[in-house]
Amino acid sequence: KNLFTTGVTSITGTASNLGSLVVNQTLTTFDNIGATSVNITGASILGGNVTSTGALGQTYTGSVTGNNITLNAGAGHPINATNAANDFTGTLGLTGGVVNITNINALSASLITTGNTTLNAGNNLNITGTSGNLTTTTNGAGMTNFGAAATTVNGNLNVISAGAISQTGPLTVTGTSNLNSGVNAIT
Repeated sequence: KNLFTTGVTSITGTASNLGSLVVNQTLTTFDNIGATSVNITGASILGGNVTSTGALGQTYTGSVTGNNITLNAGAGHPINATNAANDFTGTLGLTGGVVNITNINALSASLITTGNTTLNAGNNLNITGTSGNLTTTTNGAGMTNFGAAATTVNGNLNVISAGAISQTGPLTVTGTSNLNSGVNAIT
């Protein structure tokens, strides 16, 4: 089933398996009878926000493109968007439990509130917000920057950066930190 919506749209019940998804404003899915995840299997274009309520996570197996969007699975529910062709531009807002994101290009992630989080960027990576354990990887000559807004890692921080690692705002890590930028600067 493919879904194209230009307005505010809600899905209720077990309609949790979708093919391609096009959202221009807001899509909200409601779990009333036990579904565990909104599964998006086709290539998707998101121009708005996707919110899951109830006990629903979000899984995107097809490629996802979107500009300045928020994926909100709710506290404790997973978000998985690891297709190597994903292309999130602008800021990607994330709220959920375990979060796994892969992006082919640069990625700007606002971790509104996430559990253990893994971010893989094809180039520069900019991060703000709050997470559990945080693992990041940049490729190419991509740099990693903890942005001007506060970043809090409630657990361990593991950064592998192809370029420099920088911090322009407050960074708090409650566990251990492992920063690897090769021969590049860590500031």
